[in-house]
Amino acid sequence: MGFSVIPEPAISGFTGATGAAGATGPAGAAGLVQSVNGKSAASITLTAADVNALPSNANATVAATYLSVDKAPGNYRVFRWMSSAVSRWEAQVDDVAEDGTGAGSDFRLSARNDDGTFNKTVIHARRSDGTITFGTTTHHGSAQVTSAGALGLRDITADPATTTSGVFLYSKAGLPYIKQADGTVFQVGAGGAGAVSSVNTKTGAVVLAASDVNALPSNADGTSTGSLTLGGSLTAGSTSTFPNLRVGASGTFGGGSGSVLAIAEATTVPSSAPQGVVMYVEGGVLKVRQKDQTVVVVQNPPVTSVNGKTGAAALTASDVSAVPSSSVGAASGVASLDSGTKVPIAQLPDPSVPSGFTPEALGVKAWAGDPDYCNSGSDYSGVGSGRLTGIYINRSMTISKIVWHMMGYSGGLLTGSWAGIYDTAGTLKAATGDMSTTTYKPATQSLAGGGWSSSPLTSSVTLAPGVYYVLWRFNYTASPVDGPALARYESASTCQSVMGNGVTVWRHASYTTSATSAPSTITIANLVRDPIRFWVALA
Repeated sequence: MGFSVIPEPAISGFTGATGAAGATGPAGAAGLVQSVNGKSAASITLTAADVNALPSNANATVAATYLSVDKAPGNYRVFRWMSSAVSRWEAQVDDVAEDGTGAGSDFRLSARNDDGTFNKTVIHARRSDGTITFGTTTHHGSAQVTSAGALGLRDITADPATTTSGVFLYSKAGLPYIKQADGTVFQVGAGGAGAVSSVNTKTGAVVLAASDVNALPSNADGTSTGSLTLGGSLTAGSTSTFPNLRVGASGTFGGGSGSVLAIAEATTVPSSAPQGVVMYVEGGVLKVRQKDQTVVVVQNPPVTSVNGKTGAAALTASDVSAVPSSSVGAASGVASLDSGTKVPIAQLPDPSVPSGFTPEALGVKAWAGDPDYCNSGSDYSGVGSGRLTGIYINRSMTISKIVWHMMGYSGGLLTGSWAGIYDTAGTLKAATGDMSTTTYKPATQSLAGGGWSSSPLTSSVTLAPGVYYVLWRFNYTASPVDGPALARYESASTCQSVMGNGVTVWRHASYTTSATSAPSTITIANLVRDPIRFWVALA
């Protein structure tokens, strides 16, 4: 048996100073986390649900009233759907600033390209008025729904049930229909028997008067404000007023207006006795057929005689103090006129026609002057130098060639040789072709005194009376000279080139040109006085 000795309580003294720390004992066993979010284990694994989070790789359910994305206005706030970490669709609030009146921070649903860049806005909704658009961000005024393209309606087999306070727009059998709140159904578009919404701008219970359809009233006096064309009969039970009235669709008012009656030619002239009288137009003459079948012609009073003759009068030239046509151009008669409205020289009396030679007498139509006044000898026009001679035409005439008197020529003109006819303003009227070619080259001249050689125009020209300039440029071998030697008038260095009283006419001149064919215009101010006065003619 043992014994326990309990010391006798003693009276405690003062507490002494704390002693030095003892040596560190050995490490104890590893401790355990008692629990994490209700889980207790040596190694705890938490899921998104354990911490009230949404999983990033699995379906998720938010058991809450709101799911919010909060950011200051003027910034995009976006929910994004991805494919392999690349955006495909984005539902977002845009970055339009809020103005304090309900505008800004509008909604967009946008499609993205394969690389995630913006493709297009599919839906846009304005926060300020709740209107939406499809395919655009531009709203059509106050329209609740705006589409940037066509709206497609798929067919339904039966009309929708009638519903008040609105209408249905739908497609049936490929045709558009509208069903109204009163149950009325009509097809939209061509051929549709739709309800009328207004008549001549009137709505509601419409009652039209004749004036609403620009018609004359059938039961009262009326006034037409335009022309009235009658295609059928017109019966008036009272007084009708027309500013202008046309009978027959082809009748015209002839520029008149105000109480004008136009009657077209009668298609069939009346031939029987009428009740009353019948008025009609035949051959442009107004006629009235009376009940007794006599026809009254409404026109100027009939002619009772002509120059004292009555009946079927036949007048001769002497009856009207005229010259008979058989006397025109005949002996003891009167002269005729040619195509230029001139009396032919052959019909003029001898004292009025000089006995000297005229252009016609020598086979041409106009010339610079009588070639018999030319000096003896000749001159060359110069290689590549333009030469000009003026010709006056006293009547209209048709010209087809240009003529020179060549004292000698062996056919040496080269390419670039040409001649043209110009008016006094310098405009080309007609020209030859290249005078080195067979078609346009002048005839050679080898006999003493030479002869006339010509070059045809590319096409004939009709010239009115007036002054014309013949300009030519001959290209030939200068040494030894192989060009045409041309007849000319006296050509001293002091001879006249420009003449005219109140007019300026160049009778002879030179003109510097390197053109290889007749230019369309020449500059008259560039003509140069020249002592050599060449002769030329037109034929």
